[in-house]
Amino acid sequence: MAQRKRHPSLGQLLAVIEGMAPPALAESYDNCGLQIGDRARPVHRVLVGLEVSDALIDEARRRRADAIVVHHPLFFLPIKRLDESDSAGHLARRLVRSDLALIAAHTNLDKSPGGTNTALAERLGLRDTEVLQPETVGREFKFTVFVPQGHEGAVIEAIACAGGGVIGDYDHCTFRTLGTGTFRGGAGTHPAIGEAGRLEEAQELRLEAVVPQRALTAVIESVRRVHPYEEMAFDVYPLESLPRGYGLGLLGTLPSPVALRTWARRVKKALGSHSTRMVGDPDRMIQRVAVASGACDMLIRDLSPPRVDCLVTGDVKYHLAVEARAKGLSVVDPGHWASEVIVTEPLAHEIASRLATRRLSAEVFASEAPESDPFEGV
Repeated sequence: MAQRKRHPSLGQLLAVIEGMAPPALAESYDNCGLQIGDRARPVHRVLVGLEVSDALIDEARRRRADAIVVHHPLFFLPIKRLDESDSAGHLARRLVRSDLALIAAHTNLDKSPGGTNTALAERLGLRDTEVLQPETVGREFKFTVFVPQGHEGAVIEAIACAGGGVIGDYDHCTFRTLGTGTFRGGAGTHPAIGEAGRLEEAQELRLEAVVPQRALTAVIESVRRVHPYEEMAFDVYPLESLPRGYGLGLLGTLPSPVALRTWARRVKKALGSHSTRMVGDPDRMIQRVAVASGACDMLIRDLSPPRVDCLVTGDVKYHLAVEARAKGLSVVDPGHWASEVIVTEPLAHEIASRLATRRLSAEVFASEAPESDPFEGV
């Protein structure tokens, strides 16, 4: 008989999103992850949008969503007050009163396979893409603890609850081998097995799990609380992190060369941009294209022909545009909004797919709210 699907908790939904876009990839200024909500609460419907707005909250209420997933976080800086006279305070109050949870996947999603830059590259028809600036996911450790048989269940749960034992979309990931431990307690000890002052042997399990650096201390303390021994024996081994398709931007190739002027018009049409700017000779032929969604004009200083003919990104500043022109790097700027809003539909589809893989059932849908670029062309 097929296993019946169950609704995910908010914590499980968060784990799925963090499996797609590891938090360790986020920039230091960022604030991705859970912003509002109870991790234990069940989730039936999830709305995916670019950023929190009154229109998005109205849509979530109309479609009876329990949680909202956005690209742009509502809170960037530490919160000192919730003042409803400012936008963040007003929207936070509406979310809480509407019983809506909020999760943000921002710069970590920008750097992840299947994230904003994947959506942008696919929309623009780039082929044979590769990561423009590869990054490692973050330092990880192998945590190994020795535990007597019969206590491994509590230890595995302690590791998982503290953020360890996650590999991709899977949690509670451990490996154990059976062996024999020896010990002799000194005066004043109270061994869980045997007596003080006598050499004892015990059937023990060597239990191993991968733990991210940010969770290492929490995992050790969590396991210590449930471990039956007075002195818990454990080891921590650093692991080498290798790039696995993560990093900022993508570099790809157009099917055939095209003039910059024509290419800029294609970008504008493909993204629904209200206004698109370009830097460079309008007649210059373009084929090697780098894409970086949002505001990534700082990449101009790292890119140049012949590796890259053109960079597509938003919010390009004047002085960087001058620098690009001087070294022959063409730039197309469709605007911040247009380069990112296209991620909502593929992100909703990917979340739903990963939940289904875990035998979790929730309706996940991309926003249809009439949000638009705050900038208008003239």
